[in-house]
Amino acid sequence: MHLLGLAAGALLLLLGAGCGTFPATPAPHAPPLPRADAEFSQSLAHFAHGLILDAELGPDGSAAALNAFRQAAALDATNTLLTQVLAGRLWLQGEHEAAIEEIRQQLRRHDSAANHAILASLAEAAGKHALAAEHFGKAAERQPDDSREFRVMQARSFIRAGDDRRALRIMRRLAKPGRRKPGDFDLPLVWGCHLRRAEPAGVRARPYLELALECATNGMQRALAHEALATVAILGGDTNGARRAVLQAVRALPGDMGRIAKFTRFELGVMGPGVTNSWLRAAAARRPEPAPLLALAHVAAAHRDYSNACHYVAQGRRALERDGAVPLAEGFYTLYAHFLDEAGRGPEAEQLLLEALEVHPDSALLQNHLAYFWAVANRRLKEAERLADRALEQQPENGAFLDTRGWIYYRQARYDEALKQLALAVRRERNDPTILDHMGDVYLALGRLKEALFCWRRSLRFDPENAVVAEKLRQHAAAKEEAAE
Repeated sequence: MHLLGLAAGALLLLLGAGCGTFPATPAPHAPPLPRADAEFSQSLAHFAHGLILDAELGPDGSAAALNAFRQAAALDATNTLLTQVLAGRLWLQGEHEAAIEEIRQQLRRHDSAANHAILASLAEAAGKHALAAEHFGKAAERQPDDSREFRVMQARSFIRAGDDRRALRIMRRLAKPGRRKPGDFDLPLVWGCHLRRAEPAGVRARPYLELALECATNGMQRALAHEALATVAILGGDTNGARRAVLQAVRALPGDMGRIAKFTRFELGVMGPGVTNSWLRAAAARRPEPAPLLALAHVAAAHRDYSNACHYVAQGRRALERDGAVPLAEGFYTLYAHFLDEAGRGPEAEQLLLEALEVHPDSALLQNHLAYFWAVANRRLKEAERLADRALEQQPENGAFLDTRGWIYYRQARYDEALKQLALAVRRERNDPTILDHMGDVYLALGRLKEALFCWRRSLRFDPENAVVAEKLRQHAAAKEEAAE
């Protein structure tokens, strides 16, 4: 065994000596990379180095990172991403001309819609709007099946360059008759309104708004365009033109009581109270237009003459139905019902609201109005609650709707729940005198007279002519003083 061990040791020594004595066989040389691959590898290395410098040194390494990106782009000139990164880096460092030139060079190598769009965007950001318009147009030419977005941006650049003729030509080409799209109206309207605000006289805005009117496909769009044109006419000192445009806006949406109210205020502001005489003459015509009739209703209501307000609204309704402006707008129904209620004709107001909900069954405005009507009358409270809930499902943040639900709960003697709803309503509507009055009543029902008096005082501050609230305040303030004595 001892001899075997010695032999093994000697063998190991010999093997060890051999390993150290005989030369190792060298590894075969790797074949050289093709030039393109080698340049790509070097480019990638420079790009990675730039990213590392950026990440580790931040602003202090910006110059070194930019140099690395330059080398990367130079080694792989066909790589659009590297060129775009370099252009972006140049732009961030304020070298705008150099950034634009990099993209120009890229365009010479690869003439594509995307590269033209990048160049146009940089030119636009640099305030070179004519150059931007040129390249947005070239981007659209190279992408004819999906060019609309580029044409819209081209029009924007022409407008910013002051070239309205070319901008309007593009918009007209986009708005093909018989194939109208929503943007065909929106584009000239938005730019017309922008120029109306930017230009004191509104001269540049007019042709855009006139084009919007041409592109309008429904009454709402026509009304918006006419109203914008009315503003331009006022800026230009054309009062009669403004009056015609406001009237056209009303005719575009007959029965829209919001626009009737605007028409009434505008005419009174421009022509003075004497304009009511011309409305009265128009109302006496054999086939009166709805607008003057409804304007007279607004004037009567403003003077709390609700009997005459109802008279003129009824005539206005007949004129609207005669002219085919049906179904009547939900706003028409709710305002007419309000006038009837104020005139002491509650049953007619209720019937009108029931009729209106058959015409507009999903109208949150009408649901809330009828629910509140029943809550005030302390009738049909379960149905009122269901209507209020449906209205709030559509508009959960509406303070008036929350007030309706709170008042229904008050009528049902659910005072704690009523207070929660009215607190939410006050948070949204702040200083609404009716909500504050309701909150005072709820506090009184809860035995919290101090808070009730506070709410009624605030309500009266915002509606000082409310005799009912004034009387509550007088009675309960006196009762508090007596209790203190």
